This record gives sequence, structure tokens and C-alpha cells, in this order.
Amino acid sequence: MSKLIKLFITNGNKMKLVKICFFNLLFLSFTTVLAQNYSAQAPYVSPESVTGGWLPPRWTSAIFPPSSTPLPLPNKELTDEDKRIAKMADSMFERHTAALGVLLIEKGKIIYERYRAPGTVTSPMFSWSMSKTLVGDTIGQMMCAGVIGELDKPASTYSKDLEGTVYGEATVKNLLTMSSGVAAADANGSHRVGQWAGLTNGWYTNLSLIKEFKDRGKTFFGNPLKSGDNFNYSNIDTTALSNIADNNGGFVENFDKYIWSQIGAENKGYWMLGADKKVIAFGGFSATDRDWGRLAMFSISQLKSDKTCISNYMKEATSRQISNSKKLQGKLWHYYGYQQWIGNYGSHASYWWVGFAGQSVAIDPVSERIIVVSSHVDNYRGEIFNLFGAWQRIPTN
Repeated sequence: MSKLIKLFITNGNKMKLVKICFFNLLFLSFTTVLAQNYSAQAPYVSPESVTGGWLPPRWTSAIFPPSSTPLPLPNKELTDEDKRIAKMADSMFERHTAALGVLLIEKGKIIYERYRAPGTVTSPMFSWSMSKTLVGDTIGQMMCAGVIGELDKPASTYSKDLEGTVYGEATVKNLLTMSSGVAAADANGSHRVGQWAGLTNGWYTNLSLIKEFKDRGKTFFGNPLKSGDNFNYSNIDTTALSNIADNNGGFVENFDKYIWSQIGAENKGYWMLGADKKVIAFGGFSATDRDWGRLAMFSISQLKSDKTCISNYMKEATSRQISNSKKLQGKLWHYYGYQQWIGNYGSHASYWWVGFAGQSVAIDPVSERIIVVSSHVDNYRGEIFNLFGAWQRIPTN
């Protein structure tokens, strides 16, 4: 190889050498990606990244403190039916080594809990798109607190940053239902403009994602559709929602005040920040599985609240708002609410917070049964559906 390089240089063929090196590197990268994709056979990440590897010092995060009086999560005295469901959960955990944590809660009591190294009961389990639901719920809390007004107004009403964009012309409700009118993204909600850039370049700032539309025109990612008519799962719809919160008291401040500080967290929560020091809204929150469970319990309490505004908002958020008819993303779900998926795998509807590589929080508001799954490969979600459906069909005590 060294003789070949010398030959190119001595013959004045430096440009040819550069081209050969470039295309060799390109081919190596391409074949590496292909090998990874085919060997994985499902969306996957490393176990370390799920169980805290994305947190400081690698990434800067907003840190949310635990409660001085954590909400207790005692173990339930199991009935025979509880034992049957716990056995099903344990069988799933044993057979699927991608599971890093599985937690089953019924009416505030633990039915089943187990972890696989490096996951532990105190590991801050990272979320990809499960974070989106927390953004949507924060917007609802802000509306009911009078921080922002009606959801049917254009999003630019609450943030000047969104003026002149597809997102600003869409209503807040359109953003919540992923129907802003932006052209379809890929299966994970990315528009391939670098949202998930590597450590060297840093993450795109939230605002720069939005400005892509303003600076390069509305058709940068394809012709926009009529807002409200088409479900197109998009990370930047969630980013636009967080931008509204940032311009009305700060997203971190609103999330902490209206949600995190209310759940009785046992451990710290973390939300990764972009280069602009704003949260990565579409995927970046970490909490222990138990605190994810407490977040789910809080959502049920808000749904059943005697405060009309937040109860009505949560009823809309956790029910069918738009059809996922095209199935470009979330192929296993037929409907979407406000930043969360709506399913029916048992006797009645449930709502789901879903993340890349198999993360799930499934919530049955009727029985108040919750499943929290932390995972690094998405190759057994169907079995999670079966487990939750079987559990749903058991009458409550």
C-alpha cells in the first residue's frame, strides 16, 4: 500500500489518491451500516445508553430533584391472577435479553419488577420518543394554568419564533396530534437534517430545526399539507411545542412546576439539552422505571381530576384524535392522541408512551394498571401487547 501511495504522489496523482481514499472510506461506512442494520433485525441501541450512558458528563442535562416525600410504591399482596400475570412477565423477561427493566403497577402497588445489568432499580432509564408525551402533558398543564390560551389558535400566537413556518401556521392542537402539515418524516420522526448529530458536531439546536423551514422555505422537506388533516409523525412538531413553553416561562420550569414536582419522585430526573441549552424535546428525558411509573400514575390522576380543564384535556390527550391510516410510522397503532399512541389490546382502550428500541409505558386508566419496559432492542413489542391485553382482561378486585 505504501508503494502505491508513493507511486501516486511521485506521478503527481494526488487528486486520484484523494478520490480513492474517499470512496474506500465511503464504501467501508456503507457496508458497516448495512451489516449493523441486517444483524440487528430491529431498532437497537446499547444497553449502556439506555441505563444512563447518555447522561452527564457526556451530555449536559437539566436535572430535576427527587421529592422530599417520595410517593410510596409498595408491593401488592398477590392474588392467583396477579401471580399468573407476574409469571407471564417473568417469562417474557427471561426470553428477551434486550429487556433491561420491567415494572408492573396496579393502583399504586407493584405486581412485578425485575432488572437486567446494567439496569438497576436506581438507573435513570433514557427515553427516546416517550419524552414526547411529557411535552404534550406540559402544554396541557400550561393551558389550564392560564400560561397559554386556547389550543385552536395558531402556534405563532404563543411564540414569535414560529412565525413564517409550517409550525407557526398550524394550531397548537395540530402540533399535539402530529398534523402540522409538514411532509412525512422517516420511521423515527426525523427529517434527516441532523437532529441526531454525533458528539463531535453536537445536537442541532431546537430553534435551528424550526428555522430550516423559515430560512429555506416551506417546501424544504416537501410540499406542506393542510394542517389538521394528515397524521405525519414528526420530531419537530414536538420541538415546536417545547418552543412554545420556552417562550412562556421556560419549558424546564413549566415541566418541573406542573408535572415533575407533583409526582413524588424517588430519584433524580434528567432532560438532555441541545447546543442552545434547551431540552431535546422529542427524545431526551431519563428517569428510573419507578419514576416513569409515577409519571404514568400522575397522568391517570389528572385524567380523573375534579378540575374540569385538566381532566378534559387529558381525556382528549389519551383518546383517538387522528387516524394513523398511512402507517408510515407507528405501524402497530391505528390512532394517535396528543403526543401519544392509542391502543386497544385488551377489553378497552389504553394509551402508550413509546420510544425507539422497545421502550414502552402502557396505561389502562380504568383499572389503573401500568407496564413500564426499558429495552435496547425492539424485537418483542408484540409480546408486551399480549401481556398487557391479558392483564387488562382480568377484572379488578
